[in-house]
Amino acid sequence: MKNIKIYNQGEIIANIYEVLELINSGGMGNVYKVRHNKIDKVLALKQMKILENVEDKRILIEGFISEVSILISLKHPNIAKYYDSFFYNGDCCYVMEYIDGLNIKEYFKYNDFKENKEEIAVNLLFQSLEALDYIHKKNIIHRDIKPSNLLITNKKILKMIDFGISKSIKKNIVFSTPGYSPPEQLLNLESNPSNDIFSLGITFLEILSNIKPPTNINEIKEYHNYIKNSNDVLQNSISYPLLKILNKMIEYDYKKRYQTVEEIKSDLLRNSFKFEGNYILEFNEKFQKIETLFNFIENNINNNIGKTNLIGQISIKKTLDTMEYSIYLSLIH
Repeated sequence: MKNIKIYNQGEIIANIYEVLELINSGGMGNVYKVRHNKIDKVLALKQMKILENVEDKRILIEGFISEVSILISLKHPNIAKYYDSFFYNGDCCYVMEYIDGLNIKEYFKYNDFKENKEEIAVNLLFQSLEALDYIHKKNIIHRDIKPSNLLITNKKILKMIDFGISKSIKKNIVFSTPGYSPPEQLLNLESNPSNDIFSLGITFLEILSNIKPPTNINEIKEYHNYIKNSNDVLQNSISYPLLKILNKMIEYDYKKRYQTVEEIKSDLLRNSFKFEGNYILEFNEKFQKIETLFNFIENNINNNIGKTNLIGQISIKKTLDTMEYSIYLSLIH
């Protein structure tokens, strides 16, 4: 893996993003808390590492571009909002909504949930499922669901982050997170929704049992040991219907697993688990109004200044997108 520059506090990336702090370093890149110096908003910037041992680096770059084109379309209250992407100093970078909160594992660790622990977990499970349902209907597989990629805001809204580029990469390159990736993902079989369902199930089994999955969970013996130990802990602390649902989410054989998010939600509702999803309807209504307004403005500009050159059109488009995003950030915070 090539050396990657780590930016210090106060440095400016791409003449726009002022580095406030390095949030995380490792894995596939560095993550910074940054301030957009034009709209004065705090965002998260991820600087992607380029792998030296990949036969053709263009595969990663093409995958990055392809994935970004998908991220642009994601507008859901349980998914961190994409803002920008660019190449800078030889690195791929993208900018997302900054989540001021804890990841789901920390959330349960640092909060003293007692009698209502299951209720809180089910609410967050529903929120996770809403995000997965949304991306799966867009034919996107996350492939990296784990506690650190599920953040809880101060308003107790779950945000899914870190959509990898592996979906667009050549099949002989395997990306996985030990302990959370399903066995079939390590074998690099065709991606399907049950990949994410397994990872989400393992994540919730971990936060409820407080037992971290082994890195070699893909080995059948280690898998069964983990499931047994987790179930022994949980059989007296959560309801049987919830435990049964989680166990079906993490079946070793993906054909025996839930195949769709709708199946999980149906089982949860059938067992009297409740979910308040009005925030999604409110989000969609408000965002639709913003999008309609800016589409109207953009169409009027295009119709009235049709002679503007391409660079001018791009500049206007970028300005409008920045304005729209600024309003969007005010909406979601």
